Amino acid sequence: MATTGAMLCASVVAWLSHRWPQQREALIGLLYVFGASVALLGAGQDPHGRERLGQLLAADVLWSDGYQVLVLATCALAVTLSRRWLSRDAVFYPGFALVASLAVPVLGLFVVFAALIAPGLWQRAGVDWAGRFGRFTRQCTGLARVLVIGHAQRSLCGFGVIGFWGAQCRVSA
Repeated sequence: MATTGAMLCASVVAWLSHRWPQQREALIGLLYVFGASVALLGAGQDPHGRERLGQLLAADVLWSDGYQVLVLATCALAVTLSRRWLSRDAVFYPGFALVASLAVPVLGLFVVFAALIAPGLWQRAGVDWAGRFGRFTRQCTGLARVLVIGHAQRSLCGFGVIGFWGAQCRVSA
């Protein structure tokens, strides 16, 4: 069901991107907000909807089983092998929808989207994101432990802060 919905949304995003290419990011953002609103309305109709929505937003990767890890590893391999075709919207959008619909239940929506957005900001700013992210994540984790924040939330705090910091950095020429 989730994969079908993701593919439907990928079709809408591809159409929006083709129809209004200059506003692509804004339209994708609006579609995301619309989808999140529909999810909240649906969760309100289920007695356990709040719990299920919380699990979807911030899943705990530590509780993933071997099969889920194998599926994500297969997705990573497929993306790596198909890199040259991913520049075409007809391949990228359905591929993204499929991988995201498989990754979100395991990693959580927050982790998946933070992992998609933050490295692009760092790379664009010319930041050595791998080294700095590792150091900064350890610092955020230490602070988060003091504040008693969960594992997923620690990582997301680090992604968010570094993402905003990376967006502010200027590339030195």
